[in-house]
Amino acid sequence: MQGEAAGVAVAEPELVRLGALPVEVGLRLPDGQGAVVRVRHQPTPSTTVPVDDIKIHPLTNDLVIGTHGRGIWVMPDVSPLEALSRVDGLVAGPYLFPVQSVTDWRTFTFQEWTASAEFRLPNPEPGARLRYWIPESGQALEPDSAGPPLKIRILDSTGQEVRTLEGPSTPGAHEVTWDLRIEPAYELEEGESVGRRQAGPEGPKVLPGVYQVEMEVDGTTMSGDLVVSMDPRLDVPPSDLEVRQTALMAIYGLKGPIHQLGLAVRRIEGQLKSVRDLLSEAADTPPSLDEDADEIADELDDISSDMDRLRVGALGFTVAASTSRPTEDQLQGIDRAWEEAPGLIERMNHLITDRMPALYQMLNQAGIRADPGATISLPRRGGA
Repeated sequence: MQGEAAGVAVAEPELVRLGALPVEVGLRLPDGQGAVVRVRHQPTPSTTVPVDDIKIHPLTNDLVIGTHGRGIWVMPDVSPLEALSRVDGLVAGPYLFPVQSVTDWRTFTFQEWTASAEFRLPNPEPGARLRYWIPESGQALEPDSAGPPLKIRILDSTGQEVRTLEGPSTPGAHEVTWDLRIEPAYELEEGESVGRRQAGPEGPKVLPGVYQVEMEVDGTTMSGDLVVSMDPRLDVPPSDLEVRQTALMAIYGLKGPIHQLGLAVRRIEGQLKSVRDLLSEAADTPPSLDEDADEIADELDDISSDMDRLRVGALGFTVAASTSRPTEDQLQGIDRAWEEAPGLIERMNHLITDRMPALYQMLNQAGIRADPGATISLPRRGGA
């Protein structure tokens, strides 16, 4: 113990198995070398804090650390530490730590005015914490080398892949959080953002059930089961959950195409602006060019308005916000969106493949082109 006094720890089986012991400067954990996790005082980080007692929460497996007058600290889910204490030769090869069952809690964001009297920290990031170990020889990477990301696959009970995550592939212990959602419907472009009620890229959350986590390191495939449970405060019949999930998946199927439709509207609007600038600078332009540009602009406005009326984002927001069966109005709105979306996309594709190329051809025939700028001259080489 190197002269350190130990605190009082209740001899619970879980703590005995973990091998944790509170000491004067923190918490001693088993790593084969007697390492000490030092709990530090936040206002003065250089000051360590004595730990008087520790407990393991029976539901979440969190390690609750009671300090000497400096608050209560929580180390979320110490399953990896338990595994380290009971598995021999763990560091010799890659290892996927047992995945704790996760509850899909329904959270509520509220605003309160507590000034400086708020003694509460944010909740941990929601979702399933996936932890794994890669030895020094794994992936043949140095600890400070980024390397290619490691692929972590989430499979449902039928073996179908619902999500692929990426994690560090460097030697050491790593953690990746799965937010319990399926793959995003699309990727946001750089600098792009969506409003709260717009059709964001996130996929719906998975239904309660058993899922499998699978990853491969240097030819070694590791897997483990993960049980996703519904918030125990909710009482929703399975049939209603299925109807709700079917509705969310229908909305999810529209998110990508509707997002691409919106991008196409903005892209062609930009192209039309460039065309109008060219027409305004030209000395004499055929009236048909202005008429065609106006017609395309009107069609873009109509497509944009019709797209907004589909309310894909609002439908997804309201259905996901409730845990009950979707209303008939919501289900009819989803059906209507699927009936009207193909026509909207067909109209947009007509602008992309026919109307805009024809407009550019008419501009070319009229000799109206963008000015490429002045040519570049090269001076005579000196000293030649």
